[in-house]
Amino acid sequence: MPENKVASAMEMKMEEKAKAKAEEKKVDAPAKKEEKKEAKGFAMELEDFGYIKFPLMTEKAINLIEKENKLSFIATPQATKTDIKKLIEKVYKVKVSSVNVLNDMKGRKKVTVKLDKKYKAEELAAKLGVI
Repeated sequence: MPENKVASAMEMKMEEKAKAKAEEKKVDAPAKKEEKKEAKGFAMELEDFGYIKFPLMTEKAINLIEKENKLSFIATPQATKTDIKKLIEKVYKVKVSSVNVLNDMKGRKKVTVKLDKKYKAEELAAKLGVI
C-alpha cells in the first residue's frame, strides 16, 4: 500500500506541473506573437498565410526572376494553384498570370508564379530578401 500512495502522490505532482506549464504557455503565447509581428516588416512570415512556407533561393530560381519574371516558393502539400494565386495577389498586391506546381523528389511542393508584365519579380524579390 505505501508504494501506491507514493505513486499517486508523484502522479499528482506531475499533473500539477503540467497544468502550471500549460498556464504559462497560455500567458506567454500572445506576448511572443506580438514580438514576432513587430520584427517581420514587409517580408512577412509566409507561414502565417497557410499555403506558402518560404521563397526559394536557388540559382535556378534567381535566373527565373531575372529572365522570365517568375518567383519560386515552397508550398504546403494541401495548396492548390488557385489558393496560391489568390494568396500572392492578396499579400503582395501584384497580378499573377500563371502558377505552375511541381512535386519534387524530397516530398516538397515547388510553386513557380509568373507575374503580369506590369509588375517586376525583381522588385518583389528584393523586398522579400531573396535578391
